[in-house]
Amino acid sequence: RPVAFRASTIGIWFNILTMLAHIAIIANAFLIAFTSEFLPRLLYMYTVEWSMKDYTKFTLADAPSGTSEISCKYRDFRDSNGNLTVFYWKLLALRLFFVILFEHVVFGMCRIIDMLIPDVPKSLEIKIRHERYLAKRALQDSNNFSQIIAEYEDERSKSTSRTARSSRRDRKNSNKNNIKTV
Repeated sequence: RPVAFRASTIGIWFNILTMLAHIAIIANAFLIAFTSEFLPRLLYMYTVEWSMKDYTKFTLADAPSGTSEISCKYRDFRDSNGNLTVFYWKLLALRLFFVILFEHVVFGMCRIIDMLIPDVPKSLEIKIRHERYLAKRALQDSNNFSQIIAEYEDERSKSTSRTARSSRRDRKNSNKNNIKTV
């Protein structure tokens, strides 16, 4: 069994998860653009008829003549000869534009959120800086190492006792204010 060791980050897994998230965003953009009825309805509304009255009839194409004796319709944007209509090409362009727009908006929102939320909390960052400072100082004054550690412990105990005293004082003051005089 391998010996476990402490790591400061998740390493290569961060890059793998980031790449997986990017692939998921792009896949979702294509899924929304090419499988939903949102974009065909929107294009029909703006280019053909705002009321969407004959939308279902518009989406059905007639089978090319000579394929069967009865009139047959199927779902596609083709003319009576079986060629793709101008509406189909406009819809394809709209779908590709939607994919690009969607992924840019989502990637932009991810970047903004990433910038707004820090990776390391401010309090932890201060502690890390202080420990680095102590390490540098200890390396410079390796003869006085125990003295530096003792000073650090004194500073910590003083700040802890100051905090405890101020909280006790605050509690006493709040108790005095809460006592009613008759």
